[in-house]
Amino acid sequence: MNSVIEALHIYDEHKRAILSHTYASRPLSAAHLLPLYLEHTAPRPNLIYLSNTNPPTLVFGLEHADLLYLATASSDIEPLLVLEFLHRVVDALEEFLGAPVLAHKIEASYDVVAQLLTEMCDAGIVSTTEPNALRDVVEVEGFLGKLLGSINLPTKPLTGSSNPSLIAQNGPSLPWRRANVRHTSNELYADVVETLSVTLAPSGRPIAAFANGTIAFTSKVSGVPDIVCFIPAFG
Repeated sequence: MNSVIEALHIYDEHKRAILSHTYASRPLSAAHLLPLYLEHTAPRPNLIYLSNTNPPTLVFGLEHADLLYLATASSDIEPLLVLEFLHRVVDALEEFLGAPVLAHKIEASYDVVAQLLTEMCDAGIVSTTEPNALRDVVEVEGFLGKLLGSINLPTKPLTGSSNPSLIAQNGPSLPWRRANVRHTSNELYADVVETLSVTLAPSGRPIAAFANGTIAFTSKVSGVPDIVCFIPAFG
């Protein structure tokens, strides 16, 4: 099997493995991988090639909230894909377990975390990563289920009485947007933020100047609106 993520390991602040999830092949174990990763001096790059392992292994690393996330692959794979997957894993854990993601939260919710990791990567191939789509397939029980229910986040039904076809029809048509979104006022907000950086010589003559701009956009529009680009014609 080529071009797949083979495993994901999560370590706590003491570099103790708290979770290992295998997707494909026979990857390095968490205990074997960690010392090979720590051999490289800090600050460690996000991608490390371990040529002395059998087979040679690519290690993708991400540190967040004192936790270390390591994903491995033994074949050529798009680096940005794996690194983005690690960031999506952190986002999903924060969504379901609460931010910041701490070791004890993961240890107390292994069932939820295992479902998330399984849905997000199928046999090593990145699959569902949008939170709205994950809520439809991940079962959340107990206090966490009540918490998500109190903020109107749909969870997967825990009984078999619901009709799957109805669930599919009521699900979000777009994975990144909740179904049946309603706002009291349909409004759009856009903020343009511009930054100008200028380097001047002692004489006052400009040496270099750079202008950067960003647009912060907030949409409070009900449903799923269509965006139409209108270009006026000039005679």
